[in-house]
Amino acid sequence: PGFHASGIELWRDVVKEVKRAHGSKSRLARMKYAKTEGARIDSDIPKPLSGWFAVLVAAQLCQTISLYGFEAYVGGASRGDGVNPDFPPPYHYFDSVEGQTTVHSFPIALEAMQKLPYNVTVK
Repeated sequence: PGFHASGIELWRDVVKEVKRAHGSKSRLARMKYAKTEGARIDSDIPKPLSGWFAVLVAAQLCQTISLYGFEAYVGGASRGDGVNPDFPPPYHYFDSVEGQTTVHSFPIALEAMQKLPYNVTVK
């Protein structure tokens, strides 16, 4: 329970930092997400991905963390920037189904992981 609570608190702080860095008028700060009940931890903070907690566990065990396959997914196919539907990614854990964007904000999650106070490389 303590690990989970600490992970949520760190998520909240890092997401606020990401949003602050982009400014309140940015697309990232105004993104709509978490349309399902229980998918937000605050009114303006999306629920963290399970991968967030996996990265936190890895940070306790490893000096360097390399993430493969994380992208700013916003729906449809994308090329890692979450914007261009003409270039699908070469990998995805949900290849056979359309990914859901109503629970998590993948662009925020990607940037949040890059802002962790650990040596995290996103590939």
